[in-house]
Amino acid sequence: MLYIGLVLGGIDIKGGLVNDDGELLYSTQSDIKDVTDMKTNVSEMVNLYHKILEDTQIDSEEIVWVGVGCPGVCNPKTGIIVHSSALGVDNYPLGSEISEQINKMVFVDNDANCSALGEAWGGATHGVSDSVFLMLSSVGLGSSVILGGKVHRGLGNAGGELGHMVIEAGGEPCECGRRGCWEQYSSASALMRMTVRAAEKDKDSFIWNVVDGDLKNTDGKTAFIAARHGDKTAQEVVETYINYLSEGIANIINIFMPEKIVLGGGIGGEGSALLEPLREKVYDKIYMKDPSHPISIVSAMLGQSAGIIGAAMLGM
Repeated sequence: MLYIGLVLGGIDIKGGLVNDDGELLYSTQSDIKDVTDMKTNVSEMVNLYHKILEDTQIDSEEIVWVGVGCPGVCNPKTGIIVHSSALGVDNYPLGSEISEQINKMVFVDNDANCSALGEAWGGATHGVSDSVFLMLSSVGLGSSVILGGKVHRGLGNAGGELGHMVIEAGGEPCECGRRGCWEQYSSASALMRMTVRAAEKDKDSFIWNVVDGDLKNTDGKTAFIAARHGDKTAQEVVETYINYLSEGIANIINIFMPEKIVLGGGIGGEGSALLEPLREKVYDKIYMKDPSHPISIVSAMLGQSAGIIGAAMLGM
């Protein structure tokens, strides 16, 4: 049997065809201009669904269901986005809007949950009972907690929003209404903000070379690239970012004691430049240090495919 997974991100919609074994057989994407324009987003997702069928020459009758991942609190049973500050919606019936146009059952869940499920299906947490997935993205810090092999959803499916624990009281304002949320210090967008501020103060920084003289070109990898060229300003940005990231991860470990912490998103793929100092900082901060039960902090294995696969598997 075949399934289609769609993932709504900050700048694009990704989609793919997935089989019973959780294998991504085909993938594609569509760029979007405004993630808060839900009417256009729905149209683009419907178009992407048909594009996948056309490109793979699969008859729609062969598709069992469609799964959709998006930022925010979602009700997988009803297909409703309960709340999403990134999308600017409350109680939005995304599942039914898509279902009415493609005549298929549509499941909807948080994008981080989808990525976590994808990694659990055949990636970094395959066979792992307790894990935490962190999506370090441009639309925030998504997270998913898996306990006993199942996503911890909490009351009203709103559990696991780890990006909104405060790590610096009175700090950066957050869209949730609080100040100092971890999301404002450890998401890709937070790193981009730190990078821009540092470059504005240091006109000789190599950061300017990376962005071709225009800070609008800054992304989550800019500081890491400049740091690898020996730029001290960029190195300070990276160190500050990793320190903030370690604070939140240490909190998570002290609360859940998971077997693995998995980092997704572009920053999660920075490898040893991120993971080695991060592991050292986290280990110094956790309450229970047990060498016989080491906690792994790793990069996601499936990259952008994880969300598509996890979304496609939502009906399982």
